[in-house]
Amino acid sequence: MYYYLPKFNQRTLQGDEAGHFLSTRVKEGDELDVCDQKGSIGKIIIEKVDKKKKLIQYSLQSYEVLGKKPNEKILFQAIPDKQYLDKLVELLPLADIDRLILFESQYSPKYNINWERLKKILIRSTEQCQRLWQPEIELVDNKQLQKLLNENSPLVLDCTGEYRENFIAKSIIVGPEGGWSEEEIEKFKNLNLGICKISELVLPAWIAGYTYLT
Repeated sequence: MYYYLPKFNQRTLQGDEAGHFLSTRVKEGDELDVCDQKGSIGKIIIEKVDKKKKLIQYSLQSYEVLGKKPNEKILFQAIPDKQYLDKLVELLPLADIDRLILFESQYSPKYNINWERLKKILIRSTEQCQRLWQPEIELVDNKQLQKLLNENSPLVLDCTGEYRENFIAKSIIVGPEGGWSEEEIEKFKNLNLGICKISELVLPAWIAGYTYLT
């Protein structure tokens, strides 16, 4: 099992950073596998555990930087309802999605994204799924989105699209809860993006990408 270690050279973990170590009842003298969720792994030995101060001290035994994993699965997601964004981010490592690209569509709700909260959710979910690379999350504007769509040619999920029983795609684009506007569908067609559906069920926007890329 790999524990999340944000920095290999700090030697002390406190507060939230020590939380998972303490919750799994590590003891002084334990040798643990760790990773920074950016492709670096190592081994540490626990030297001190202070539950009252929520503090862990350790010594680094070994350290290795792995090769960068390519972005194989990319989910383009129109910003969903606020209460669903946390759930979407939590599912990314479970679906082995490498990159989440958020953007504002015509029917996306308006709110400020709590990036600090999403980071904490992603760290814990990545750790639970034992992934060595944390999925990337970014918010792009219309110009950046256009460039990324041209580069990746994702399949567009829409209930009006052609039914596909055997669905294979490494990159898809999902609309918000209100669906795509007619203008957006026309734009996707002009970009020669495939528009499809793979079920008669209309799934919630926040879970559609997870379902189809898993």
